[in-house]
Amino acid sequence: ELKQIYNIVKNEFMKYSGVTNKLTKSYDCFYCGRKLIAKLSITSAKIKVYLATNPANYNSKQFPHKDLSHKKAQAKTPYYTLVKSSLSVKRVYADIMAENGLSENPSYKPVDYVAKFKFMKAE
Repeated sequence: ELKQIYNIVKNEFMKYSGVTNKLTKSYDCFYCGRKLIAKLSITSAKIKVYLATNPANYNSKQFPHKDLSHKKAQAKTPYYTLVKSSLSVKRVYADIMAENGLSENPSYKPVDYVAKFKFMKAE
């Protein structure tokens, strides 16, 4: 179930024109040019999403999140949330992409990222 949510979240970012992806040891990073717009971290129990937007712009009751701007490592991506379902933060993603002037690519085909990476093989 967690792997399917990861697939949905990653495809949600990659469907925008101009978004590139870099897989590091700790995070799955998404860039618009050289600007970092989001980071994904997957653990055995949850998916953590760090977004490059001001957390004060979003109501905490509508979108449960934390402000991590006080931490040096998260200074570029202060909006932190846990993803439990695919619909939980889709609206926030759309807002961030609009802030960066990105539009959806109509010819984007969803990719099965779980099957693509060895470390996420189905059990």
